[in-house]
Amino acid sequence: LDFTVPDQPGAPVWILRYGSEEENYRPKISRIENGATEDIALKDLEERFFIQRIGATQDGLLILQGYESGLRVFDPKTGKEVNSFDEYDGYFLLQGDVLTACSTSEKRVMQYDLQKDELIWEAEDAPLTEWDFAATDGEAVYIANAGGVYRIAAGGSLWEKMVDGELTSLRVPSMGVQALSLLNGDPVVLLFSSEGASKLMRYVYDETVPTLPANEL
Repeated sequence: LDFTVPDQPGAPVWILRYGSEEENYRPKISRIENGATEDIALKDLEERFFIQRIGATQDGLLILQGYESGLRVFDPKTGKEVNSFDEYDGYFLLQGDVLTACSTSEKRVMQYDLQKDELIWEAEDAPLTEWDFAATDGEAVYIANAGGVYRIAAGGSLWEKMVDGELTSLRVPSMGVQALSLLNGDPVVLLFSSEGASKLMRYVYDETVPTLPANEL
């Protein structure tokens, strides 16, 4: 159902899948390293914690995103839970040991150093919806949804709208945001249509050009 893409050569790949009906559809997580596969037992994982996505830090911690139940951080060596972020029920991503997480319910975004176990910064009034994707270049966090593409400087408090969804393909009813990445500082959004076709859109941001028209005709 999900897997991690390692950002370092030789790093393990983590795979998430679900068991059969006879196994009560219990989640199974495996680590593939040097051609060998090892199943990981997570002792503290609740019986009804439905995992949507997984991630792994460069130090080997596992991050599990539950369905409307926040994030759990596990040490796969012991199978023990080492941290949790219940209110962060939205999209998350990892850059090394730094976790960037969105709280759809609380409209907040944070960055957290999992190795040092400390909050780096947190911003409120985030322009989050029920379907968001995020990206970061280390200097800012970017959010993409049907409303547009937004940016906030790391440690800042002001959200900047880079792309207005009302004026672009982000708001087309038959399209939906599926991924967000960055290319030379420009947001690149993967849009998936209800007809089964995908489009990769690169939006170029110019601070001197307003995102809204100056005159209405």
